[in-house]
Amino acid sequence: WIPGLFQKDEIDAIYASNRKDAKAEGIMDTPEENHNFFVNRVRRNLHIVMAFSPFGEAFRRRARRFPAIINCTVIDWFH
Repeated sequence: WIPGLFQKDEIDAIYASNRKDAKAEGIMDTPEENHNFFVNRVRRNLHIVMAFSPFGEAFRRRARRFPAIINCTVIDWFH
């Protein structure tokens, strides 16, 4: 969780929009459970696309510094 990412009114709107789905999945209607439901839903549905040139020293340096770029991702090599 990133502190200060959302304003209080935005958080309330997020929780209100998730309340029906959380209730359908049997989640108790507490702020902590609603927060956990939201975070887990984001984790399941968030996909990130990164584009790197596979050539050159910059890519090698990133791969050494951040091995998850190679180990924990799906690489789609296209030309």
